[in-house]
Amino acid sequence: MQGYISSLELHLDAPWEDSIEVKNYKTKFEDLFTSIIASTEAMQKNANVVSAAASALNPDGSIKDTSL
Repeated sequence: MQGYISSLELHLDAPWEDSIEVKNYKTKFEDLFTSIIASTEAMQKNANVVSAAASALNPDGSIKDTSL
């Protein structure tokens, strides 16, 4: 389980009094989900650009006349 630690208080003399405050887990999940969606969209754009560039070339590597 992951979350944002918003507060951490350590007592070296009395470790049983240590405290940790964790922020909202939902925010962490939403941030991760947004990042995954953005990466997926970027990969789709890159695939489209590569496909368009590849379709502009002949098998011998020269540029097709229709692309000019």
